[in-house]
Amino acid sequence: MTPLSKWKTIGYAAAIFVAGGVSGGALGVYEARSHLFTPTGEREIALHMRKRLQARLGLSPEQVAKIEPIIDGAASQIHSVRMETTRQINQVFDDSFARISSILTPEQRTELEQIQKERRAMMQGRWDGHRHPGGLGAEDGPRRPPDSPPP
Repeated sequence: MTPLSKWKTIGYAAAIFVAGGVSGGALGVYEARSHLFTPTGEREIALHMRKRLQARLGLSPEQVAKIEPIIDGAASQIHSVRMETTRQINQVFDDSFARISSILTPEQRTELEQIQKERRAMMQGRWDGHRHPGGLGAEDGPRRPPDSPPP
């Protein structure tokens, strides 16, 4: 192997290594954002609670069967609280924007309306855009916009 081809091989290997690192980092950031800013579904909550309790407490199958309804009820309550909190937060934003709008010029109001649309789209993306069909959370049914009241 000539010295030039040896350096080419090292250069190609380094380029492949860097490309893998960059793509892995980008994928990691995407996945982290999708899990950090996406609401957790009832089934995800229950599954996490069940797995954690089983692992930490060494539950028997009979115990798991007995606590399953308790876990499912807790997960449902947690999900409801999150939905209500989201609705309340959106109401605060809407009320604040309405009060702010009365102070603005017509051009500024138009820009504020655009800000509101972008915020709603971002929130909708957090609720809908990061769930994968058939994945955890998908069985909770279709996602509603954060502005809509819980069922």
